[in-house]
Amino acid sequence: MSECGAAQRLTREVWQRAGYPVRAGQAMWRPFEAQTLQRQTRTLEAAAIAMRVLENGHLTGLGRDAALFLPAPDTSLDPGKPLVTTGCPKSLNEALHDAVEDAKQNPDSARQLFNLMTLYRSDDDEHVHRVRNDFAELGIPLEFLSH
Repeated sequence: MSECGAAQRLTREVWQRAGYPVRAGQAMWRPFEAQTLQRQTRTLEAAAIAMRVLENGHLTGLGRDAALFLPAPDTSLDPGKPLVTTGCPKSLNEALHDAVEDAKQNPDSARQLFNLMTLYRSDDDEHVHRVRNDFAELGIPLEFLSH
């Protein structure tokens, strides 16, 4: 272990988490296959713990291959490709157009749309006034808003 340098602390911590002596109590290096079954099992358990704590970031690996133990990046979204949605038949513009057309005929829809448009700025009289003017320009009856 004295030859491990900076990795010695990480190695000791992994074995401590496993609850076993460092290197499963092995004083001199021996090939894995030459170890007792108990030492092989403990070594595999320590290796699994090491991978888990490296993956979840509780320990930071050292060396050029340390990144191999990090979780794989989420490749379900490619930032270089446009997002393709399925099951959404309308564009946002179409949905807004339909909402405005419905608000022209339906007082409840007009109130819902007005509440949405003023949701975060309902205490700003100037903003509320602009939304009311926009509704009038779009042909949404303002009397629908007062009920």
